Amino acid sequence: MYIIKKTANENGSRPPLQTWPKRILPNGYAICPDEFYAVFYSTSPAGFVNITVDNDIVTSMEVSQTSLNEYIANHSDTEPLEQEPTADEILNTLLGVS
Repeated sequence: MYIIKKTANENGSRPPLQTWPKRILPNGYAICPDEFYAVFYSTSPAGFVNITVDNDIVTSMEVSQTSLNEYIANHSDTEPLEQEPTADEILNTLLGVS
């Protein structure tokens, strides 16, 4: 069984789903049936979802595209990660070949 935070963060995201073996839920969390796992992790970054909760159980979940787009737009100023050199590039560097 997974649990999910009922209230989204200020930016619309939620923390990762957590496995929960106990019967009593922590405050502010709901049971998230396995069927919603794929929806939760269907975007990158994950967790930008709207949920409906009934009796502490998630009954529906959908991607919050608006929140996701806003997050991406606000974080697009980060520099892209450098690509790891290929084996050929490393070998050429070691051999002094351009």
